[in-house]
Amino acid sequence: KKNVQLKQKELLKSLQQPLLDLCQKHTEQLLTSRCGSALVRHVYKFILAHTTTATTIQSLVDSILQVCQNDNNALLGDSVGHWAIKNLILADEGLDKENVTFSKAFLETYRSNLTGIALSHGNRSAFVVAALVQVLSKKAVAKHLKTPQLKSELSKTSSSSQAGLKALLKELGQE
Repeated sequence: KKNVQLKQKELLKSLQQPLLDLCQKHTEQLLTSRCGSALVRHVYKFILAHTTTATTIQSLVDSILQVCQNDNNALLGDSVGHWAIKNLILADEGLDKENVTFSKAFLETYRSNLTGIALSHGNRSAFVVAALVQVLSKKAVAKHLKTPQLKSELSKTSSSSQAGLKALLKELGQE
C-alpha cells in the first residue's frame, strides 16, 4: 500500500489546475466554510511548494485578497473567514522570506490602514494582524501600526473583546 502522504501528493498534483480553478471561482464561499478554507489553504501550500511559476500562486493570492476587501473587509470579521485568513498567513511560517507570498501581499494591501484593520471587526481582525507579526518580522509589521492607538483601544474595550488586541500587542512585545 502507498503511504497516505504520497497518495495525497499525487492526487493533488493531478488535480492541481481544477482545484486552483475551483478556489479562484468560489473563493468567498470556500473561505467562509471551515472545510472550504482548509481546502484553499492546502491548495495554496501545495502550489507554493510545487509550482515554479509565480503567476500561478499570485492568481490565487489575488483572488483571496479581493474577497478580503469586499464589503469593507467583512471577511476579516467573519467567524470562519478571519480564521481562514489567519491560517493562510500562518501557512507562510517557516518559509524563506522570499516565499511568504500571501503574508507579504496581505501586508502590502493593508499597510496604509493596518491599525484600522486591527481595530475593526472586534477581536477577530486583530488575531489576523497578530499572525502577520508572527510570520513576518515584527519590525516589518510594526512600522505600519500605531501602537499607542492599539493600547488606547484596549483600555476602552470590554474584557470579552480584548483577546485579539492582547495577542497582537504580545506579538509586538508591547504588553
